[in-house]
Amino acid sequence: MYAYINAKQYRFIPHEGDSSQTLLTVQTNHAAKNFVIPLLEGGQRARLTEECFDHLLHSIEMNSSVTLHSDYFSETLHSESFKKYYRDLLDRPRRFLPEQLITFEFY
Repeated sequence: MYAYINAKQYRFIPHEGDSSQTLLTVQTNHAAKNFVIPLLEGGQRARLTEECFDHLLHSIEMNSSVTLHSDYFSETLHSESFKKYYRDLLDRPRRFLPEQLITFEFY
């Protein structure tokens, strides 16, 4: 499972001039932690690293809200609504079964 952050009207600012990554801060009422995460082509989408995603999930589990900051981007995730959405996502059956992704034909 992967997590992404998206910016619709601007690009994320590259971290230290490297256009392949940006800085994301995960902040709660008690602490803030910075993560350097990879930017996707175009700079409007970034993928959370496994460490960042794990920290985010743990933070949401332990706090009522978590705020994500990346330069001028800021979004607050409220624990209860996020947990419900996340549980629904985990409980949803996969659309594609692995055995359906590869086919073999012989003529």
